[in-house]
Amino acid sequence: MKKWLYPLIAAAVLLGCSKSPSDAPGDPSDDTTLTNPDLKVEIRVADSGADYASAISHSLRVRQTAQLEVRVTPEDSPAVITFESADLSIARVSRNGTLTGRGEGNTDIFVLADGKQAAVCHLTITEYEAVVSDFELDASSVEVEWGSSVRVVVKRIMPSGIKVGDTSFEFSSSDEGIFTVENDSDGFGCKITGENPGQGTLHAEVREATLDIPVTVTKKSVGLDAWRYSSPYDDYTEMNQFRVDKLAVYYPSFVDVFIMDPVTKERLKGTYKVTNANKETVTASAWEDCISIAARGDGSSDEEGFGFVTLHYEDDYLVSDEDLLIEFFGCNGMHGDMTIVDNNPNADN
Repeated sequence: MKKWLYPLIAAAVLLGCSKSPSDAPGDPSDDTTLTNPDLKVEIRVADSGADYASAISHSLRVRQTAQLEVRVTPEDSPAVITFESADLSIARVSRNGTLTGRGEGNTDIFVLADGKQAAVCHLTITEYEAVVSDFELDASSVEVEWGSSVRVVVKRIMPSGIKVGDTSFEFSSSDEGIFTVENDSDGFGCKITGENPGQGTLHAEVREATLDIPVTVTKKSVGLDAWRYSSPYDDYTEMNQFRVDKLAVYYPSFVDVFIMDPVTKERLKGTYKVTNANKETVTASAWEDCISIAARGDGSSDEEGFGFVTLHYEDDYLVSDEDLLIEFFGCNGMHGDMTIVDNNPNADN
């Protein structure tokens, strides 16, 4: 084939493959770029209450997010919408238009239609501040004994992602005469101390979010002390303290059961009560400062038996209930004594 035919063939191929003028790129009938006067792209920030516009301004804090909403006109336009950030160190934008503040400063978020700028969001990112919408504590109510303390901490925060150090919760007492509150140094909890029996409210807040839970301060539960005299009717010349569970009493000894002040070592006066005493073997009497338990009999025989006694003490701050199984032994008129027998928690009333 002659060389001069090659240019002619090439020209013929190009002519055969060309489109008609109506199919050429840039034609309004087929191309949805910004050269198309019918294409309109507008944006707004979700839940902002603002109208759609091709250029908007918005502010976020570091780590805060917002959602861009895009409106394309006409609605059936095939334009592909994408997003770009002018400075990723200040803000980033996801494929679906979620904005996230990353560092303080100003930047632009571009909305592209088929790769060409169609709208812009002028974004200002300010210093981080944790904004708590709601939160939960690790307790829905608190019960604490008088003189004792418990801790309450923040269990869950909404929205998630807020960490210790991001914000600080404040806790307070509705009545410091009932309980006092000491805030933790990390701002995420507190210590509650019972001051007097009663009820109050713990108030927790962080900016606009608040929460109240009930607090009950109860009387302190304490154990009763059992003492014996060194001789049946002498004063305290020698006293021995025993754990009150199960006592063995030898006639004619007797035992005083009471609450002792841990500082002054004196008997505390309050309401002492006794029930279920088996008077055939033991007698129990309640006084203003103790309960006295004595073995019955005249010491003329080796009588023995059991008595079951329920003891109760209560004052403004303390409360105690003790069940005693008392075993009685006669001793033929000789001076008796009291000893401790193994605890019997399953004793019947």
